[in-house]
Amino acid sequence: MVNKPGGSGAIGYTYLRQFSGDGHYLAIASPTLLTNHIVGRTPLNYSDFTPVAQLMSEYLVVYARADSPLQTGKQMVETLRKNPAALSMAIGSIVGGTAHIGVAAVLETAGVDIRKLKTVAFKSGAENVTALLGGHVDLAVGPAGQAVPHLRNGKVRVIGITAPHRLGGVLAEAPTWKEQGVDVVVDTWRGVMAPGALSPEQIAFWDMAFAGVVRDPEWKAVVDKNLWGSTYRNSADMRKMLDAEYAQLKDILTNLGLAK
Repeated sequence: MVNKPGGSGAIGYTYLRQFSGDGHYLAIASPTLLTNHIVGRTPLNYSDFTPVAQLMSEYLVVYARADSPLQTGKQMVETLRKNPAALSMAIGSIVGGTAHIGVAAVLETAGVDIRKLKTVAFKSGAENVTALLGGHVDLAVGPAGQAVPHLRNGKVRVIGITAPHRLGGVLAEAPTWKEQGVDVVVDTWRGVMAPGALSPEQIAFWDMAFAGVVRDPEWKAVVDKNLWGSTYRNSADMRKMLDAEYAQLKDILTNLGLAK
């Protein structure tokens, strides 16, 4: 295993690109593979690689302090329709990142002017939570697991989750946006990409390998423990998903004024 951090994955994808046609090299992928290209951080796009598998989905939560006057997603939407800058939101570590896109997708669908949102990017998820609990922002947006410890100790309340249905465990009472009248699902998936130009035989090998992984009880236990969605796609289906998602993300980032 080789760790190539930096550039929201851009350095790792640049490394992977060197091994065209070699099925022995794989990289863990997320939606940043698409957004990096859309906002101009890198010339590399998903089409430069071979999709191998989508393994799971992680959903985003919008959450407030437990003592916040905000009780529901409907209340949040109504407030922001009247004044898009009325609520400050911690959106993760980067403007145009998955948390920012997730809340923008929800609010744009609900009729809010997303270019006028009052968003703040901190260096890490931990800083987002600290800012929220300290009263420096009204809301925080991040992966569902980020809110779990603070839900358990009663310090935060989930306003809405971008999943297609309610999750289990401590998030069982967290309402989806769909059930609050905003028909949006935002999936911060994780998957595997290989270099470009893999042969059909190489793709078939990895299809079989990863289909076995997601059937393994140990993998299923990890998915359940982390409150992820079990959303496996093989190479062909992942390619279709990437085609559709690139178009959707480009639309949102264009409306945010961030697409290049």
